[in-house]
Amino acid sequence: MIGLTDTEVLNSRTFNGRNVLTPPKRDPWYILLLGKFRDPLIQILTIAAIISLILSVFSGSYYEPVGIIFAVVIAVTIGFLNEYSAQKKFDEMSTSSDDTLVKVYRNGIVVEIPRKDIVVKDRVILSAGEEVPADIFLTNARNLKVDESSLTGESVAVNKYPNYDGESAGTYPSFMCLKGTIVSEGSGEGNVTAVGDSTEIGKTARSANEITDVETPLNKQLNGLADLINKIAFTAAFILISSLLVRYLWIDYGYVGKNWMAITNDILSFVMIAVALIVVAVPEGLPMAVTLALAYSMKRMAKANNLIRKMHACETLGATTLILTDKTGTLTKNEMTVVDNIKYDIRDLDLSIACNTTAYLNDDKIVGNPTEGALLKAFVGNYEELRKQDIAYRKDFNSKDKYMVTVLKCGDYYKCFIKGAPEIIYNFLSDPYDYRPIITEWASKGRRTLAIAHKECDAYEDAIKVDNYSLQCIVAIEDPIRDDVPDAIEEAQRAGIKVKIVTGDNPATASEIGHQAGLPVNTTTLGTEINESTDSRLLATSVFARTRPEDKLTLVKKFQALGKVVAMTGDGTNDAGALNHAEVGIAMNNGTDVAKNAADIILLDNSFSSIVLGVKWGRSLYKNIQHFVLFQLTINVVAILIACIGPFIGIDLPFTVTQMLWVNLIMDTFAALALA
Repeated sequence: MIGLTDTEVLNSRTFNGRNVLTPPKRDPWYILLLGKFRDPLIQILTIAAIISLILSVFSGSYYEPVGIIFAVVIAVTIGFLNEYSAQKKFDEMSTSSDDTLVKVYRNGIVVEIPRKDIVVKDRVILSAGEEVPADIFLTNARNLKVDESSLTGESVAVNKYPNYDGESAGTYPSFMCLKGTIVSEGSGEGNVTAVGDSTEIGKTARSANEITDVETPLNKQLNGLADLINKIAFTAAFILISSLLVRYLWIDYGYVGKNWMAITNDILSFVMIAVALIVVAVPEGLPMAVTLALAYSMKRMAKANNLIRKMHACETLGATTLILTDKTGTLTKNEMTVVDNIKYDIRDLDLSIACNTTAYLNDDKIVGNPTEGALLKAFVGNYEELRKQDIAYRKDFNSKDKYMVTVLKCGDYYKCFIKGAPEIIYNFLSDPYDYRPIITEWASKGRRTLAIAHKECDAYEDAIKVDNYSLQCIVAIEDPIRDDVPDAIEEAQRAGIKVKIVTGDNPATASEIGHQAGLPVNTTTLGTEINESTDSRLLATSVFARTRPEDKLTLVKKFQALGKVVAMTGDGTNDAGALNHAEVGIAMNNGTDVAKNAADIILLDNSFSSIVLGVKWGRSLYKNIQHFVLFQLTINVVAILIACIGPFIGIDLPFTVTQMLWVNLIMDTFAALALA
């Protein structure tokens, strides 16, 4: 009997789990809220508020702790609400396809079950246009081609063969169909070898969900500033309280004639002054200023179709010094397009392309072989009407022969059409024109080339012979670069940001895209060469080709070790690990759910140029924060100096505790609102 029994299904599911990817762990709202207290300035203010509150119990005045707590609450609340709303919006945007029906053999018959119910050892039927539901070992295949761009980044569909036929030295074995890839042509059957998190896409998703604790440039500087302020504040407080005690005990003898309660009150007032000095030293408005600036940037960038999932990404993007970008779907459109052609005999050219292809167009979207779909888009209008012909013979394309033949019965004669690799079709022409120099030129630009030819015959035996064809057209097809990419990359380079392409595609295609994008393609490094490459070679390389997901992650870590602030862009599952580990991960809205879950920013308009807009916002934000810090610290330094110098020149208290905090908080708060 073909297929598993119900008992075998239950046993397999118990042992191997369900065919769903574990969603990324989301912290509950209260953890997200408490996380805002990790800010070192917020921590200093919180400690100061607690000390001030304790002292207020003795003094009876609660102005100081209330003011500090007010500043802390505003900063924490604004940051929490913005990140929480962004997370909710992302969850609403994400969709699941786990309920899509898949054909499998169960109990000896073919049934349709939800994708999530597939188990290891299930026998699955694959058809053109379907997403592969799990990792499958092929046992049967007919002209099967699979688009693996979501895993490899390579836009050209790869041939698949049953059992251990074909190649095993490619990015992935040709006898394996992997979860998340798309069947672009043909059909096949196979046995499931892995489901859920055990699949290749599941392994990549795990690296995308790892907690990386990458510290942003702004956080590093704010942490350093907090440490400096902490040292200065406590040093100044120690000097002040020491000087006050020296004056009280040894110069003015202020304790003479007083009882122990009065002496305790005097010393307690000194402690309150010292605590107030610590509070004054801390720019209470800084956390609020940073939070307001980040929140404002998040909202403005959302209106520009840039969903900021994590607030820190706004400022981190402004500090970026290196962008590692995927090619397929990020720099290119991820759709095969005819970019050049030379026509020789246009008779029946539209009929030739319409009938000698198997792809379809659904609202201008290609269903089936992307190369054939590109031909239909470029040359044929009403292809469905042209296909209403009597097909007498057809030979499907295969990777061994590299051509496809269709013979039409037209009354008492036959029309024969052939298309395929130009170097193969050249041998079948009755009067061969030497187009090989043109093909070589196109191939050097990373383009796929096809030759299309036809003939007419009276006898069926002559019609099915592969000879005496007349050349109709030669075609160059490629995955074109997005129109806005060259200008965006040029602007990024003018801003001092290096851009490097990291793709699973072949070196020739990747290099050509690099040239078209305006990158200085001096050398191309393969994924297998990354670990052995010197730092200087990595820095000099503009294009990394034939990279696997782990190679992209390795590159991110290597460049971070070289002191670069790395932004990673991508749309496929193969990009997810690198997106997660980079300082800022940027995913395209048409990318996979795994990639978007790993990213900090999602480009809702799928435009690479939006990254440049993000850099502008990040740098503007950074300057605003610098201006505020300069303004605020000027006030704090002056207040500290006056408070410390006063006792040495005969002034007991230049400012009361309440006066210092009132000036500090009011100026902090309104300056934060204005400058942010």
